[in-house]
Order: sequence, then structure tokens, then C-alpha cells
Amino acid sequence: VKVGRGIGAGIVLNGELFIGERFGQGEIGHVVVAEDGPVCRCGLTGCLETVASSRAVVQRLQQYAMVQPAWPLAQLGHPISVDDVIDIYPASDPVVDAALREAGKYLGIAVAHLVAILNVQHVVLGGRMAHFGDTLVAAIKHELGRRLLPKIAEDIEITISDLGENIVIQGGAALLLSRELGLL
Repeated sequence: VKVGRGIGAGIVLNGELFIGERFGQGEIGHVVVAEDGPVCRCGLTGCLETVASSRAVVQRLQQYAMVQPAWPLAQLGHPISVDDVIDIYPASDPVVDAALREAGKYLGIAVAHLVAILNVQHVVLGGRMAHFGDTLVAAIKHELGRRLLPKIAEDIEITISDLGENIVIQGGAALLLSRELGLL
């Protein structure tokens, strides 16, 4: 699951990259997970991207900064960016932790559905938000525990990708090599 400004998933089943119809597989960023959430740019309300993407976390922190001008991130002299949040993480800032836990909660809702439908056992988290791995993984696991059968939830392994932020480019190259050239 790649979590950055957008959210998507590459799905590997039985060692094969799942393509699906119209190449729309893994488009989980526009799955509604928060019925009363913000309106998404796609027109739906409460899409995963509106509550769990790096953009959503930064917007939450910007809103807090507007009402708490003494907060350290409010005093940067520029709008808060993901890089600013990465720079202070994992320093224990309760506001940042709460925003990340909330994003992790919604990611957990989406991942629980993927696990229940596809019976996957391993979820890899990548993208810009992977910098906050410990906090996100804990929140995702907590949500899996609330939404899945106990034995299924405890058997799910969640790891942080070591492929870095170019994971989408690498995935696209792997798709091309596999699908068109039969090399992988």
C-alpha cells in the first residue's frame, strides 16, 4: 500500500501481480472509509485519500496550527509540509501522533477490507507516509484487531517497504517487464 499524496495498492496474489479489469486494481484511495469525511476531488465523500494521505495529515496539522499559534509547527513561517513533519518525527508531539494515528485508523479500515476479501497475510506500507511506520503500523494493527476475526488479525504481517519513495516507478517497471516482456 503506497501512501503519499494519493493512496494505492499493488496486489500480489500467489506470486503474481494482480492486474484486474481496466488496470484499476488497487485503487483504494477512493474507497469511502469516513461517511462524514471531507469531499474528495473525485466527488465522493470520505475517500481514504481525504483522511489518510500525507495531504490529509498535513491539512489536519495546518488546521491545528491556525488555532494554536504557539505550537512549534505553527511557527515555521511557511505552510506545514510533509517534510516538516518528517523532520520532527519521532519526537513525541501529541498533535502529530494523533494525526498519524487517525490516518492509520482509516488505513486500517481499508486494509481490513483487503485482508477479508483477498485473504492476504502480508501488507507492505510504502510512500512518503512510510516515514511514520511505527505509529501507522500500530494504528493499522489496532484497527485490524477491531475489524477482523482475531486469528486472522494476529496473523497479518505489516512491514515498511525498503524500496523508498520510487516504489510506484519500480512497480510500473515490474509490470512492464512482467506483462509485456515476460521477464519477471
